[in-house]
Order: sequence, then structure tokens, then C-alpha cells
Amino acid sequence: MRHHFASILLRLGLAFVFLVPAVAGFLAPQNWVGYIPSFMTVFLPANVLLVIFGLYEIILAIFLLFKKEVALPALLATLTLIFITLTNLAQFEVVFRDVGLALAALALFFIGKIRA
Repeated sequence: MRHHFASILLRLGLAFVFLVPAVAGFLAPQNWVGYIPSFMTVFLPANVLLVIFGLYEIILAIFLLFKKEVALPALLATLTLIFITLTNLAQFEVVFRDVGLALAALALFFIGKIRA
């Protein structure tokens, strides 16, 4: 029972973490485009990458909220948050929270493995 309640809280919190910047990126892309790593803009313009990443975040949040087996979405969330942190180390005073969020996502991954 405790694992179930912890899983629900982690799912809600992590989904929120991915939904807010995704929606904000669509509403005010100029505030978020600076977080796109410059090495990725070799392939596509930053504003296009922001839209793609925003869609990814929304899909990930939906999977975190509604997918019965949460291990894979939790692992994707962990890797995404680590990637965000590592590619924005120059802005660590902003992204330092992503380290704790990545660990919360990792905890959800292990909770999901317990339930499986």
C-alpha cells in the first residue's frame, strides 16, 4: 500500500515537472530556447527542437500518469533529467533541482520494478 501511494505522489510530481516547461515552451518559447544545447542546433533550429522536446515531455508526462507499468517512463524521466543537467552545467544554479528530480524518477523506476 505504501509503495502504491509513493508511486502516485512521484508520478504526479514528475508529470508536473515535465508538463509545466512543455506548456511554457509553447506559450513563451523565447524563455526556454536558451536551454537547448547548442550542439543539437547543428541538426535542427532551436525553436523546432523546443517543439519536439515539448511534445516528448507531454507524452512522457502522460505515460508517467497513466501507464500501468511505470518502470520504462520512470527510466526515461531519469535519463532526460540527467541529460538536461549535464547539457546545462553552465546554468547549474537553475538546473541543480533536476538532480533531485532525477533521483526521484529513479526511485519511481525501482518502485515500478517492485510492482512488476
